[in-house]
Amino acid sequence: MERPQPHWDLLTTYTVLRFSVEHPSSSAKDDCSRGAFPSTSEVKRNSVPPAVGRGNDSASAFADGDNGNAAATSAGQLLEKARLVQAAASGLFCILPLGFRVLKKIEAICHQELAGIAAPLSLPNIMPIQWLENSDRVRSFGPSLYRVQDRRARQFFLPPTSEEAAAWLAASGIRSHRELPQIFYQIGPKFRDEARPRAGCLRAREFAMLEVYSFHQDAPCREATYHKMDDCFRRILTRVGAGPFLRVRADPGTMGGPCSHEYHVCNVLGSDQVVPELHPPDESRSGVSDGDAEGVEMGSSLEVAHCFQLPETYCKAARARFTDPGGAQRMPLMNSYGLGVSRLMAHLALRHQDSKGLLFPPQVAPFCVVVIPQPAARWNDGRRAARLGKALFRILHKTAALAGGPADVLLDDRQGLTLRQMQSHADLVGIPHQLIIKEDFLRAPGTSRVLCISRETGQADILPLRAALKRLENTLFGVAMSRKR
Repeated sequence: MERPQPHWDLLTTYTVLRFSVEHPSSSAKDDCSRGAFPSTSEVKRNSVPPAVGRGNDSASAFADGDNGNAAATSAGQLLEKARLVQAAASGLFCILPLGFRVLKKIEAICHQELAGIAAPLSLPNIMPIQWLENSDRVRSFGPSLYRVQDRRARQFFLPPTSEEAAAWLAASGIRSHRELPQIFYQIGPKFRDEARPRAGCLRAREFAMLEVYSFHQDAPCREATYHKMDDCFRRILTRVGAGPFLRVRADPGTMGGPCSHEYHVCNVLGSDQVVPELHPPDESRSGVSDGDAEGVEMGSSLEVAHCFQLPETYCKAARARFTDPGGAQRMPLMNSYGLGVSRLMAHLALRHQDSKGLLFPPQVAPFCVVVIPQPAARWNDGRRAARLGKALFRILHKTAALAGGPADVLLDDRQGLTLRQMQSHADLVGIPHQLIIKEDFLRAPGTSRVLCISRETGQADILPLRAALKRLENTLFGVAMSRKR
């Protein structure tokens, strides 16, 4: 008998159960959130029941937790088989050209959503260890921190996050309340010595991350920016096709601060469990009373983003000060926000796949259209298909350029492969639309036709050239416009 699936409702609050015992959870204030959000409870791995749960609600349906190890293996193998990434060592990956295009499209969406909010910059990837010592985070990071030493025996570290650098920058440039708020961001590599790297890019030693930092003169300004970034992260997750996600109140952990929220997507490889409850807990207890565990619904989730209202630690360590309207010297209030870009790519690969391979949404797929001329064989030389393929590629490439989008058209003119092999590879990579040019369709004069295949629906249509071009041009325009929202 099939087990009934729980239903997830945004009117119910949620608790995140994290598989960690290093940092006990602490209650966070409620006045920093929109509506009621639950606290984070941290429990031992063996005390968490198996995850169950896949709802139909697009707002909060979380996936079944069965076969998590198998999914981890298949996800990593699929990314490598499709040649998006190549494992170099445990937790380290080469991002190959196709994977690089996916990453850049996710980053482009981040840039677009942040364009009216923050200014881009680049912070150093090697920082003095004194910055961490001043903020007292060396002990918090522990063995997960990568340390390096220069030829003069000076100590540096590879940053897992850049709060210290952002606070130092603010201390160097902010002098007056008239210069606040200041909001800036970067997208770049971060480093963490994971004890157990797993699930491909979902938990790696080096990863791409969007970091946003903001500085404010008072609490209302801080709250306004916090909510503005909440809206921004929601739009990013929606546009990239991350699927159902939840925003839950969380333990700030090593970051500290009065308030933090996590963004969780449903993912069977996630190390967290999302549990609905009628009221946010106001106390902690040990053990479970009789009957309390009945009817508890749990679903595996993966954290992809996090927002923090930070304590004074960072600005105090950097000696950041500004002059308020009354002429007094004060410390700015600091927030930080992070979103895992490479983790999102791995999540999308796991979420959007079928028996043929990857099934990326058009807005993040490595290419939107692939043109595949039938290669030469014993019964045909393939010249007509090759000439037409190049002509159609140029037309569609020009269309993509006119639409203002990236060069989203690929011409697969490799030799030594069969047409079926080329189609299978396009399916594996996850290109949404295929334009197949077969010699059989070109033999009748004046009636040249091509085969258009939709990767998502599997629909295959043999169309005249003009009709096929119009369909794909409309597709390219639509994808380009969706990226400009």
